Amino acid sequence: MPSKCAIYFYDLAASKMSFFRVKAAIERKDETIAELQRDQDRLTEECQHLETLLERATKNRYLATTSATSTSASAAAASRLRK
Repeated sequence: MPSKCAIYFYDLAASKMSFFRVKAAIERKDETIAELQRDQDRLTEECQHLETLLERATKNRYLATTSATSTSASAAAASRLRK
């Protein structure tokens, strides 16, 4: 039968191994969280950029439609005046 001292050292070694496993798991978790935060920041910036492009395209399309309508209305009015 092992002595109490041997059992104590075995328990101590097992505790240290558990400690290092837990510490490694926490480090992996922290790295994963940091990576996910970087991804979120990058995707947020990309989303804001795409929203800006969409707003710009919408504004340009509206202005093009408005100016085309104004031009058509002006042309129609001018042709009525000529008659």
